[in-house]
Amino acid sequence: MSMAVRERRTEIAVLKTLGFPSSLVMGLILGEAILIGALGGALGLFLGRGMIAALPSLPFIGDAVRAFPNLGLSFGVGGLGFAVALFLGVAAGFVPSLLAYRARITEMLRQV
Repeated sequence: MSMAVRERRTEIAVLKTLGFPSSLVMGLILGEAILIGALGGALGLFLGRGMIAALPSLPFIGDAVRAFPNLGLSFGVGGLGFAVALFLGVAAGFVPSLLAYRARITEMLRQV
């Protein structure tokens, strides 16, 4: 997220120049980070569930996995994994969005 914000410094400066409040710019960046975290978490849960279903049919590991008939992804574990993904999205986007909130337009356009 930090690199994405650095690459879009001029766009953020233009938004602020057009009158967008700094809090909205911060919310847009933080919202993007949360969305990326949520999509990553959902994709991870989907692929994890698919891999758990496919493990018994794999050639070398299938016999060992079949010994555990209750192997699966419970709702609690999936929910915890999704919550961790959302937290990581917030953690990754908080500092870059705060820096974009505090940045001055002239400093951001000076590097063009």
